[in-house]
Amino acid sequence: MYVEARKRLVGWLRRQLIGPAGEGSLGTSPLDRYPTGVLHPVDPPVSGVDPASPGGAEPEPALLDDPDDEEETVPAGGETDGQRAFAQPARRRRYVPPSSVGFSCFVRGEARLSITCSAAVYRDAEAGDRDYADRGEAGRFAPARYTRIPLPERTVEWSSATAGVEFWEAVWEGEARAGVDVRKRPHRDGLIVTVTLCNRSELGPGVPPRLRTRDRVAKSLFEAGLSCVVESGELAEYPRVDPS
Repeated sequence: MYVEARKRLVGWLRRQLIGPAGEGSLGTSPLDRYPTGVLHPVDPPVSGVDPASPGGAEPEPALLDDPDDEEETVPAGGETDGQRAFAQPARRRRYVPPSSVGFSCFVRGEARLSITCSAAVYRDAEAGDRDYADRGEAGRFAPARYTRIPLPERTVEWSSATAGVEFWEAVWEGEARAGVDVRKRPHRDGLIVTVTLCNRSELGPGVPPRLRTRDRVAKSLFEAGLSCVVESGELAEYPRVDPS
């Protein structure tokens, strides 16, 4: 008796968090309106650290109250030159928003996959007629009005018999460029296949601060969706380090 009520609740949460919420054009940035389901453009000068990569994770700095660092405690009379030499500034990691989404599966036999991608973009309909350097009568910049444009759903066919170790196929072009990346790795009697939808758009260098939000919105993919059907091959349990 609660199935329909649950479906309505889940649907409402999805529209509020991912979109679209049905409000028509947005008077605020869709990046502020929808906090998840977004594939952001790549910022070339900024790089993230993948903790799963060998040697990719940096050791975290020691805590300030770590008992092992008692010999480096600054004395009451001040610090010496040697202590200043060992002092390390606090490192802050910059958050890098995701530009890809994907998953892995384990397939036995000759694998053939049908991969479907979906997304939407937002455009400032009045961008061509507005001068972002001008202010209105109240001294404020003219607000942007963003309109949602759904992208055509794309399907990519992949076969382990014909594709190489790495496979790439573009699915959308324009300001928001994206494609599907498929990689296969032999494992025991099958293949570990990783499917990823990647946003390959890059933020433009030297964009004025006033236009940065507009540039990021124009090159972001919203409501990003990725699904895969194993048309050939046996979808088996994903390998574990410890089967028990």
